[in-house]
Amino acid sequence: MFKSPEIKRCKVIAVGDGFLCLKREGSKPQKDIWYVVNPITKQVLKLPKPATECECPYTCAYGIGFDVSSGTLKVVRVCFSSYESGFSYTLGAEVYDFGERCWRRPCTSRVSIFPVRVLGGAIFPQERAISAKGGQGMEPKIVSFDLGKEEFSLLRPPKFKDVGSETGLFEVGGSLAIANHSLARRVEIWVLESGSKWTKRYKIELAAFPENFKDHVIPRRVRCVGKIDGQLVLVNFAGRHCFSFYSPKQRRSSRGFDFEHVPHVCLSHIFAFTPTLISFHL
Repeated sequence: MFKSPEIKRCKVIAVGDGFLCLKREGSKPQKDIWYVVNPITKQVLKLPKPATECECPYTCAYGIGFDVSSGTLKVVRVCFSSYESGFSYTLGAEVYDFGERCWRRPCTSRVSIFPVRVLGGAIFPQERAISAKGGQGMEPKIVSFDLGKEEFSLLRPPKFKDVGSETGLFEVGGSLAIANHSLARRVEIWVLESGSKWTKRYKIELAAFPENFKDHVIPRRVRCVGKIDGQLVLVNFAGRHCFSFYSPKQRRSSRGFDFEHVPHVCLSHIFAFTPTLISFHL
């Protein structure tokens, strides 16, 4: 895709609005290099080093997307700047604004949350963080980041029967979605309709998977990574590594692909990507 050896050694750390945010890891976190690229137009921009360093750089998370209020492309970098007792963390954010061409640190927020990841311009917990971990009485939380206001807020996830169920977070049609993987023979997908209202939109039964995959698919190990052309992209990462496209209208997977023998490919390399011809040199 890109001929530059510098880009080829990078890994994708965020996807959003047709752009990729890449990171080339240095000999130590302070020497990491970040890029923003458009795979369609072949544009590449090397980002300056963020103004501040995270005390725990390995828990940093990144996201990229357009601020709809200003039409500006932004990269968000989130990390825990400090740790307090009782699972209380100071969660900090830095924003690279393509209009101002610089990093800035707009806010901090103290919340009881585990390491986070970024998705579609908003910040969400890692896949397992939504589970009630860290002791009795700890409620699961989702941390979001408003690109316009540049501030944090908390969202309540839908109430599953199994509070400690394994879950995954992703985007469906521009809305936040969460999948319940705790059930034995199906995966339930909930979508945040408006405000804080969750609706159970899809129920994917084990029988919906392709015949040659059924013996290898485990609902608890299936992750939905997004939606493309009206079909959900489902990835199975336990046993036989494969992914398929699920049609909500037909309630079945129309096709499946095995990537178990593809070199250097793992679950973290699979994501739903919608290309764009928009330039980030606005």
